[in-house]
Amino acid sequence: MMVGEINTAVRLRLPVVFVLLRDNYLSLIKVKQSRKGFQPHGVEIFGSDYRPSDNFFGASVVPVDTEESFREALKQALQGTEPVIIDAEVDPGNMKG
Repeated sequence: MMVGEINTAVRLRLPVVFVLLRDNYLSLIKVKQSRKGFQPHGVEIFGSDYRPSDNFFGASVVPVDTEESFREALKQALQGTEPVIIDAEVDPGNMKG
């Protein structure tokens, strides 16, 4: 949902840090289904073998899966001179529903 902003940052070479919180689900739809008493259906968007690309629309992507790796990636990205996307994998089990 941020492709326009990512494209602008890449085109203008702006040092913007984007953080993508990826839980591999369409979580809002899953929550709405749950609230209506439905079993989740059609909400998982990536399988366990998903690996992020090394760039999205020209911006470098740094995958992280721990708090420590996130902190390090953020520190490095804030020191950079070009846009960076931090792809942070989060546990969908920790999502409130």
